[in-house]
Amino acid sequence: MAPTADETRRQIEGLRHEVTEILNELEARGRRAANIPGTLRGRVADSARRTAETNPLALALLGLAVVLAFVGLLFRIRRRAQARRRPVAVLRRRARAAAEDLSDYWERARGSLPINVQVRAGTGEPGVQGGYEEPSMVKKLLWMGLTSALMAVAGLVARRLSSAIWQGAMRENPPTAKV
Repeated sequence: MAPTADETRRQIEGLRHEVTEILNELEARGRRAANIPGTLRGRVADSARRTAETNPLALALLGLAVVLAFVGLLFRIRRRAQARRRPVAVLRRRARAAAEDLSDYWERARGSLPINVQVRAGTGEPGVQGGYEEPSMVKKLLWMGLTSALMAVAGLVARRLSSAIWQGAMRENPPTAKV
């Protein structure tokens, strides 16, 4: 801000003048840029017209290529439609839809599983305590099952491997009866 109103007014007018000059320059550049494609389009149209006049066979071949491309596109669309109507494709779509529905149903059902269902003392009716099942308990059970299965498989593999090493080194069966 200038110290006096007159100086402030002059600064504002100077800024307006600069902004107007910048906008005029941008507008001129935009018109020049927009004019280039128009000129180029005119050149291409003139060249195409001259080619068509001097060589009508090229125009006929171009037209034939466009028609063949269109016919090929139609055949492709028809073939895809037929493929969609085949029993295998219909069953595949239905199976995917059923799997998605089952997945949604499973997610809703899993979210509503109670933690602890017990018979209430005195009434003999089942009741829910503790709200909903904690996911960490299910994860713990899955982890225990996975580790125990992998340890059993590792034990079997280790026993077979050690038996093979024993037989290779000693040229006799291992001392245990079952391997």
